[in-house]
Amino acid sequence: MPFGFFKDKETGPVEITCPLCGSRQQESRLAVSSYCKKCGAYLSFEKDGKVNARPLTPPDPFANRPPQPEVEVDYSPREEEPRAEIRPLIRVRKSPEPIEEDSDADNETEPAPPKKPPRSDGRYQGAPAAGESPTQSKIVTRDVTCFECGTVNAANVLANSTQCRNCGRMISIADRDIHETWTSPIQTRGT
Repeated sequence: MPFGFFKDKETGPVEITCPLCGSRQQESRLAVSSYCKKCGAYLSFEKDGKVNARPLTPPDPFANRPPQPEVEVDYSPREEEPRAEIRPLIRVRKSPEPIEEDSDADNETEPAPPKKPPRSDGRYQGAPAAGESPTQSKIVTRDVTCFECGTVNAANVLANSTQCRNCGRMISIADRDIHETWTSPIQTRGT
């Protein structure tokens, strides 16, 4: 039973009427404010028995707006002007300049190989071209036994830790260097 509801008629609940919707509900004599159970308006009670109401939602700002004229939209496709003929840009690479041969045998240097032009086919640097097979880099793994359940898991050699696939426990693989007194236990599958 809510606070303030007593069986005594003098101190019992008071019947309140919502000023907005006119619904009646019982409230405690000690209540300062409440919400209307029908329209949801916020009700505040004054000492003289007057009930003030404020709607729960703000009024619609467009409620009294005059009707707007209808706008007709033409959804047919536009007629585009013909474009000028687009010719592909052809770049001509200049051949490397010929190296002048010196008669001195001491100053023999090999010419640098010509630089490869950047790719213009839209692929990023590491992607194989169409028809090429990507090179598979082999991941080197080692077997790590879980401290909790004893399951053997495969872990990358370069990893510092892994998670047991059976029980979910974290398994440390990192090597630990201990240079001072250490009181807590260390569990690692490293050295």
